[in-house]
Amino acid sequence: MQTVGKIESLGVISVIGAGAWGTAVAALIAENHPGLRIRLWAYEKSVAHSINKRSENTLYLPGSVLPSNLSATYSLRECFQDARVVIIATPSKAVYETCRRSAAYIMADAHVGFLSKGFCRIHDKTLTISETIALALPRVGNRIAAISGPTHAEEVTTRFHSCISIGSANEETRRLFTRLLSCSFLQCRETDDIRGVELGGTLKNPAAIAAGMISVLPNCGDNLAGALIAESMKEMLRVGTALGARAETLLDISGLGDLVATALSSHSRNRRFGSDIAGRIIRGGEPLGLFDRILLYFRPGRVMERMTQRLHYLAEGAYAIEPLMEIAEREGVAIPLYRSLYEVLLNRKDPSLLVETIKDPRRYEELYARAGVQPLLSGRDVRHQAGTLFKKPVLDDLARKIETAGVPGVGGDTADARTAAMEKASAAFDHIADRYDRFFAMLAFYLLNVLSLISRLTGARGLPVPVLRTEGVGIRRSREAAGFTPVYVMPLEHRATVYQTVLSMRRRGMPPPRFWTDEAPARGPFMDGVLRRCGGFSAGYTMTGDPLCREVLASYLSFMVSHGIPVLLLSPPGKPAETFITSHNDDAAFLLQSLLDTREPLLFFPVSAYPVKSHAERTGVRLWIGEPLSSSAAPDAGHLLEEIARRITGSAAINQKR
Repeated sequence: MQTVGKIESLGVISVIGAGAWGTAVAALIAENHPGLRIRLWAYEKSVAHSINKRSENTLYLPGSVLPSNLSATYSLRECFQDARVVIIATPSKAVYETCRRSAAYIMADAHVGFLSKGFCRIHDKTLTISETIALALPRVGNRIAAISGPTHAEEVTTRFHSCISIGSANEETRRLFTRLLSCSFLQCRETDDIRGVELGGTLKNPAAIAAGMISVLPNCGDNLAGALIAESMKEMLRVGTALGARAETLLDISGLGDLVATALSSHSRNRRFGSDIAGRIIRGGEPLGLFDRILLYFRPGRVMERMTQRLHYLAEGAYAIEPLMEIAEREGVAIPLYRSLYEVLLNRKDPSLLVETIKDPRRYEELYARAGVQPLLSGRDVRHQAGTLFKKPVLDDLARKIETAGVPGVGGDTADARTAAMEKASAAFDHIADRYDRFFAMLAFYLLNVLSLISRLTGARGLPVPVLRTEGVGIRRSREAAGFTPVYVMPLEHRATVYQTVLSMRRRGMPPPRFWTDEAPARGPFMDGVLRRCGGFSAGYTMTGDPLCREVLASYLSFMVSHGIPVLLLSPPGKPAETFITSHNDDAAFLLQSLLDTREPLLFFPVSAYPVKSHAERTGVRLWIGEPLSSSAAPDAGHLLEEIARRITGSAAINQKR
């Protein structure tokens, strides 16, 4: 290799990727070194033609006149000819395939820099960009450099003062790229911490998406943006140091500097992506259209791709979110801010979740420790998935609790004891969990509706006793309480079966819950299976006396309400109606306290049923749904139970006067 001092002798510099930043860097080098020939590879033929014929990248960098020693091509072979310096500037998802295709053309002693930011998924492993290049181009060795920092293409092309980091384990490589890029308005900082430079550029992008989201949310301004930057920086440090980056690098321009610029700038595509998605959610409740959601049911891995395609520009931070969740889980790193962003984007949580996490990150360290890492939407809303799919996060939470804090009455002092406890917990979960099937439930409740109508009109024996009226102020409140998850609490009485109650709620447009079913042997396995597929879960009234089974049930319920799934809780059969709703019931208090501990916005609705006769003197049921109690107004489970009991007792007194 020629010495760095004779930079003009390099002859040809290849830049792979003709996006805005790739074009800006190619133009910068061409302008700094008129004796060099810069070849820019473009994926789109139209972009290459535009650069060659008009000296302008009209698609990605319009309005910027490019130097005459810069030419474009859509042939990789032509682009690499005689090039001893290569700069990769493709989107992260294309880095591996592009490098693999280029391996036959790159010179054996070439130096490779990269502008790409993100992670790559190769052979079921999540790799950084430098690891990906090293895998695809083994002959390059350590002559790889990360080039990253607070440098918007729009400002660099207009000669605004900027600075950038060059990270490489190879000193000659660092100096080479420093000489190529340095000029009167761009200062390069060298470091041997390539991991720190590339992770800083990657991890700041999702934070910029979050900054864009809060920028359009009500009552969010600069104050919250400052808190967002502080919290995201802490999480970047946790992830970066876990992966071998140095804290000083992440606190320098390639980390903190780039984070501030990307999160706050109007030039930032990631910030723009966040504001666009949040706007769509606020206006229509969905970041994707109906066609996209149908498509993603069959192609779940394309969620982020469909989002970015609909917005017609690339936001690298969107592609980094899922790999970041995997890395955090693998390394045991707490990243509540990034997790809340993941939930809002992919699990359709209300955007206020992001705001509350920024204000108090400790809330979501607890929440996500309970919920675990969720799959990438799987093309479906988590609220429409069967409870059996929640097994891993529920048991993972329980295992952490046994190992760290312990569970009263459960031996966890030894590895064998913990293994035995988890085996028992697994069996308990299988007994408890619902098998919800959305389409099956719709059909079953439709048939039940028909049977109830026949019973109401004819009074035929053997058919379900119909719910003749459903009333109460809670009906309207449940439909208007956006952002809150309903928890219905109801004494179980023989006059109204639980599935009739759920049917009545569905009729009135209330959020239908997963419901607590009684264990009735006379019902038979067929009917039990039907109820499970309609959303019924078995609490196992005899099981709640077992501390471990009670913990499994509490974690299961907490998981559901943490993901916006309403639940219906009942008192045991054959006992007084107030048995469940009393502060003296330790099981009830424990379960409700577990729901309060999630710190989710919940509304607890008192529900009761009373006998009533129709105009034809046929017996039916009147369902009453009372004024709800907010979780924020309930200091603890004891007070919550007492207030629910008071409201149900009050409804009974009113009913007796009728």
